[in-house]
Amino acid sequence: MQDSTRKSNGPTLIGSVQRALRLLSALEHHGGRATAKQLARDTRLPLATAYHLLRTLQHEGAVFNEYGHYLLPPPVVTSAPRREFTQTWLDSIGRDLHTVTYLAVYRAGDVEITAVSWHPLCGLPADPERLSATAYAHAAGQSLLARLGEEQQRAHLARHPVEPLTPHTVPDTEAALRKLAQIPPFSPVVELQELAVGYASAAVPVSFGALHAAVAFSVRMERSGELGSMTAWLKARTEDVLRSLA
Repeated sequence: MQDSTRKSNGPTLIGSVQRALRLLSALEHHGGRATAKQLARDTRLPLATAYHLLRTLQHEGAVFNEYGHYLLPPPVVTSAPRREFTQTWLDSIGRDLHTVTYLAVYRAGDVEITAVSWHPLCGLPADPERLSATAYAHAAGQSLLARLGEEQQRAHLARHPVEPLTPHTVPDTEAALRKLAQIPPFSPVVELQELAVGYASAAVPVSFGALHAAVAFSVRMERSGELGSMTAWLKARTEDVLRSLA
């Protein structure tokens, strides 16, 4: 009976690995971002099977789940120890700061939110799609856009036109460009109520070769007095991690 079980488990495990690899291949075909339904359809797997395998891949750090979309790790993740720049690392920052925490990169002409950690006491969850479209109005986006040339900045804002989201948001493209020009290179960025009334965010820029990235957090305005110390803490912690990876 034991021999029979061992023999039957072998092909089953191999089959599971093959199906998981098919899901990863399909995810890559979608540009590294797709829903479970899309992947199940592409791989012709039952939806329940796709969900099970994707949860396993997520547990192993091979994919991320952001608001129902599965993502492949970006270069910033795969080029470094995953425990440093994956969900685990962001979760630890979120727990220490009691904030929404996220990792953003500028890739293929757009701002991408590649990982998000939400703390139950922080209030406003980060919506990756909204953050991508409104990069001019939050700290991570401003940090990334400030490192581009003016021509690239204009091209980005043409794809994502400036809207006065709150009374504190820059009103138009020219105002956004002037603000970006005033951000010192590779300095932390803080914004107050530009994306949403009652909230602020701060970001620390990091670079990995040609890839621009930013680690950021969002807080309620009643904690705005802590922004300076929180940003300094995040900058020091990020630098410690980067030194450890050097």
